[in-house]
Parts: sequence; C-alpha cells; structure tokens
Amino acid sequence: MPETKIALIMGGGVSLGTFSGGALAQVIHLLKDVERGPAKIDVVSGASAGSMTLGVVVYHLLKGSSSQEIEDALHRAWVKLISIDNLYPENIDSHQQPSLFSNQVIVDIANEIINTDTWPENNEPHPLFADGMKVSFSLTNLNGIPVRSEGQIIRQSTAGNTPTGKNSVFADAVQTTFHQDNIRFILRHDQKSDDGFDANYHLLTPWESKPSQEKWTMFRKGAIASGAFPGAFPPERILRERHEYGRHWPDDLDSQQQFLFDYLDGGILRNEPLKEAIQMAAEQDQGKDVERVFIFIDPNVSGTSEMYPLSFNLPLGLQEEYTSGGQLKSLSLNSPDYFEKLMGVFGRFAGVLASQATFRDWLKAAHYNSLVEWRDDLMKLFDEVQPKPNSDIEEKLDDLLFTIYSDKIMRSKGSSEADIDPVEINKRLEKDLGNRSDDDSETFNAKLRLAIDLVANLRDKRKLNMVAITPASIEGDGQFPIAGNFLRSFGGFFEEKYRQHDFDVGKHLAAKVLNASIGDAKPFLRNEAEVPPAPEPFDPEPHYRELDNLKRARFEKLINDHLDKSLPVPGIIRGYVRKKIVKKVSSSLMSDIDGQVKYLYLRFENADERRYLKGNYGKDNHVNSKGEIETVIGIRKRTEGGVNYQIFGPELHTDGGGNQFFELYRNRRTPFRSGEKQGRILFKGDPEIWYKRIYCCSGPSVIRNMAGDEAFHPITPKLVSPERP
Repeated sequence: MPETKIALIMGGGVSLGTFSGGALAQVIHLLKDVERGPAKIDVVSGASAGSMTLGVVVYHLLKGSSSQEIEDALHRAWVKLISIDNLYPENIDSHQQPSLFSNQVIVDIANEIINTDTWPENNEPHPLFADGMKVSFSLTNLNGIPVRSEGQIIRQSTAGNTPTGKNSVFADAVQTTFHQDNIRFILRHDQKSDDGFDANYHLLTPWESKPSQEKWTMFRKGAIASGAFPGAFPPERILRERHEYGRHWPDDLDSQQQFLFDYLDGGILRNEPLKEAIQMAAEQDQGKDVERVFIFIDPNVSGTSEMYPLSFNLPLGLQEEYTSGGQLKSLSLNSPDYFEKLMGVFGRFAGVLASQATFRDWLKAAHYNSLVEWRDDLMKLFDEVQPKPNSDIEEKLDDLLFTIYSDKIMRSKGSSEADIDPVEINKRLEKDLGNRSDDDSETFNAKLRLAIDLVANLRDKRKLNMVAITPASIEGDGQFPIAGNFLRSFGGFFEEKYRQHDFDVGKHLAAKVLNASIGDAKPFLRNEAEVPPAPEPFDPEPHYRELDNLKRARFEKLINDHLDKSLPVPGIIRGYVRKKIVKKVSSSLMSDIDGQVKYLYLRFENADERRYLKGNYGKDNHVNSKGEIETVIGIRKRTEGGVNYQIFGPELHTDGGGNQFFELYRNRRTPFRSGEKQGRILFKGDPEIWYKRIYCCSGPSVIRNMAGDEAFHPITPKLVSPERP
C-alpha cells in the first residue's frame, strides 16, 4: 500500500493561533490511523501565527516526541506562556522597538519550546516524520526584491536605419519591487551531509554542531518574523544568503553574499500559503506513487465578511457610551465624526486585505484541479486518436522540448543560454520519458504527452485532495465562535480562559473534519475517531468591554505611555491632547463594531407634546413642537459562529418573552400624571427581513400616528421604506 503523504498548511491569526494549535495537536493524534496507507508529513507551509505553531510541531516530530508531548508543547506555548501581561514592554522609556508590544516573551517561548542545545541519545523521529521534510514560512520583506519581466510583451516597430517592419523590444518594460517572501528549510534525520539538496533550503538536523545551531536559530527567527504583526510587534532581521534568491539577488548587493533583510508578518500578503505547499509537494512527489492530502488549518475562515453598508458612508449612527466598568450608559443618535469615519476606512481595509489573502490560493487550487482533469481527458483522446509522427513534425517537437528544458534550467540556475549543455538536456529528457521500446510511434506519443505536461506545468501532478479545518468547517449548529476574535484577533491574549476555549474548539473541529470523507469520498481514517467535547460558548460573547477593568486600564495606559513618549506637541498641552486621544481610542474599542449594521430611521407623527419615548439608559426622547419624535433602530448582521441578526436602539426595549417595543409615557410637565404609562408600540417581524428590506441608511421612515398598543413590521403599509440617497 502506498504511503499517504501529508502537506500541512496553516494561516495566521495572532492570538487565534490557539485554535490552530489545538487543531494541529488533534491532527497529529489521528494521523496514525489513516486508512489509505501509513501517513508521513513531508511538506509544511505556514504564515504568521501558523508558522510559529508549525515550527513547534516539526521540531518535536524530528526530536521524536510523542503525540501527547506535542500537544503539551503547543498548549504550553499558546495557552500558558503567552499573555497580554508579558507582551507589555518592561520599561516604556527603554523600549526602542517600533512596536506597541515587546516580542521578548515570544523569543523566550521559541527558545524554550524549540530547544536545540541538546538532543536525546539514539534519537528516533516521530513515526509521522518524513525524512527530507520541506518547511516554508511566509514573510513580508520590507526591503523588497527588485524584479523584471523575463519576456517582453510590448514591441514597437522602429524606423530610421532599421528596416521597416523590424521589431525591437523595450528593455525592462516591466519592473517592480516584490515584497512577498519566504524562508525554506529541509529537515533530515539520517545524515549530516547537505549534499544533493536544493540550495533554496537551509538544512536542519538533530546535531549539536555550531553550523546546525546557527540554522536552528534562523529557523526560530523565521517563525517569529512570519508572525510579526505590523505595529504590534517589531520587524525581525534575518541574515539571508545570495544563493537563496539566485538571479533575483538585488544588483545593489551584487558585491555581497549576505544581507540582513527586515521582515514583518507573512500573512499580510499571503495568509494561507497553499501555493507554496503545492509547489513543495510537487517536488516531493515527482516520480513516486503516493497518496497526497493537503490539510489546511486557519482560524480566520469563520464565515463571509461582505459589508454593503459601510460605516464611513453613514450620515447618522448610534453612539454608544460606556462606564469605566464596561457598562453601557447611553445610546444616542449622532453624526459620526472624522475620527470615526477614518477608523471605519482603516478597519474595513484590514478586513479586505485578510479576505483576499485567504481566498486567493484556494481559487488557484480549484483551477489547478480543473487543469489536471482537462489534461487527463486530453491524454485519453490521444490514446484513441493515436497521432503518427513524420520527420518534420518530430523535428519541431524535439526543438520545442529542447527550448522548454533550456528555459527551465536557466530559470533554476540563473544562467544564460550560452551556459546550456545539450548533453544535460538530453539526459533530463531521457529520464522523463522513461524506458521506451523501439516503436517510433510510441516514442513520439510519449514526447507529445511530455510537452503538454511541461507547457501546462503539470508534470507528475495529480488532483489535490484538500481538507480544511476552520471555525466554519461544520455548518449550522456545529459552528463555534472563537473567543479571542476581537480587538483585531488580539483578544485571546487578555484571558487564559479564552485561549483554552479556542484550543479546545480546534481539537473538537479537527476530529469532526477528519472523521468525514475526503476527496474522492474514501474514508480518511481507518476507524472513526473519538471527538473531544466542544467547550461551552461564553455568555456574554467576549469583547473588549467585557474584560476586567484593570486589564483594560493597563492596556490603555500602554497607549497613553506610547503617546506621551512620541507626541510632537509642547509639554504644556501634551497631557490634554493625549487624554483626548486615549479617550477616543477607548470609546472606539468599547463600541460593538462586530458585523455590519443597517439603520432604520423612524419618525413618529401626530403625537401631542405630553408624551415621550422612554429611553433604555435614563435618557428619554420627547415629542417636539411639531408633534414628532425621531429615533433610530440598528439591525446588526453577524457571521461569526453562523449568521444571526440583532436589533437594538436607544428606546427599544425587550420583555421576558423576547418581544421588542417602544414604551410611551406621559410627559413630566404635567406633574400630577407624570410618568404614567400610555401604551407601547410593538416591533414585529423577523430581523433578517428587516435587514434585507432596508436599503442602507437614509430616511426617515414614518409611522403616521402614535396611539398606544400599536404594532408595526416591515410588510405593513404603516412603515414607509427609506428613500435611496
């Protein structure tokens, strides 16, 4: 039975790495029971927090740790050792890194969990470890690598001394700077030599020599750099070597063999490095009979994040104000200010960037599977047609293959056409064609098939069996909100209970997914695995305002200290400016900004001045001199943990039965009957219908009278839909 080769791909997520850690720990537990043949992990590709998680796992696989020891290491790294408290700089005055937090604790965790100072005697790797495992960490290169197009598309007819009709090529018509980068390693247990492996990879072995220790230091730095979230953590400097970049080595560094590049979070540009894993898997599988499965783990894929009403376009919104204890004290209608609109743009841009990075490689994978299907169908047609050679066609086919192989060699070696050795090309061609009979037709057909594979870049490639473990893997009631998914995914760092919850959710969902059928519907596991229990969700849902007062105060003090250190204003007004900024930041963090909101503006007419709507938080809404009251209702759509809709408003009340309504009271200007309840107006209908009916944010919608005990809902004629802007 052929082996089942496993490629692991892990996306980022800052504190949500706890989910990935739990999921990967469960995957390691279950891969020993694969139905399709003994499983071996030989390809590993990570970005951001995913690189850190994978770094822990591949080290322990090489070391020979048990599956339980691997889970314990991931749990210690992601749940026990990391927290918001130890991310704060010890002394803000001596903190010179260009970041909000210090990364010292991350360095300490990496040194403790990936400790290569000593190795066990007679070390044997974990059964899942495949000798020659290839590892890649995605990086964002802040320096940048200059690139030029290798084949010009635009050509121009020249005149003058050059004969008319002769085309000349624009030299370097397309030049740009590439920032999407990676660092690659190959892990070997059975030999010390680095002979015979690709120069793009750094060799890692379980030996205690100085060169080996230097490579392991680079390994840890690469994982840390891949997770250096911009602004939160400082860039990481890594000494890279010329051979890693080949012909892309910058001309400005031509006299140097090494350079210290600065890197940030690889998830900025490629959060799910699937393409990298596919490329490394193709290298590993070439000419081998293996079953290949790609296992993808990502905490960020928890539902769609489309947003049709955008907050910075809304003319009005609901202003939420909270006490220092995190309790809502007022909810009022207001016009958003400049800062709120600016934060709305920045916040949405961050979401757009993450979504694009998430899905881009998945679209390519689907296209890749289609190409393989088309190639296979075309090959079947060849078998039926049986094309015959003639001398002219065969000669042209040989020329085409020579050109393709020459180009591939030049690209891989960075050499020129003059350096190409025809003998080397013929050897490669014979090797790829394999043993053939003396039948000219068979040889011709084999060359034709090979040319098609090479042109389509599908040589020795098969369809991809993909397995995705995400919070959205299980539909309906099986979806689980991730506790740390607030404050741009930093929320989990504030509470160990949040990290433990997300670790357990990862374990639960990984077992559920691996128990299912994969790819061509054959069972993945030999026996149905036991599924760890799912943790209870938090109520209320974790949010910045739900944190302990002291935790929020310390976090805001950090912002305050950074501002105090860096504000370019005179000291006499610095405190005032700083206080204003921190208050605005605190208010923004407190507000419930999750999901997307549409607003329904209501105007109640034909009311006398002796009535008012009772507010939720002690602020009542009185009838004006025209006999009107204007108010607003918000309908929020959330996708985390499944789609749900929430209705809220400054005067909207909810009773024990879940009914929502406005309460009418007598105006206090008539003391002898002040505060007397006059009735209520019920809010009827499915919140989803309300949400879909409202265009966006204009209005107001009008309720023509204001008698007590009325009811309205989106399909009655009493409610007039908002006009479009």
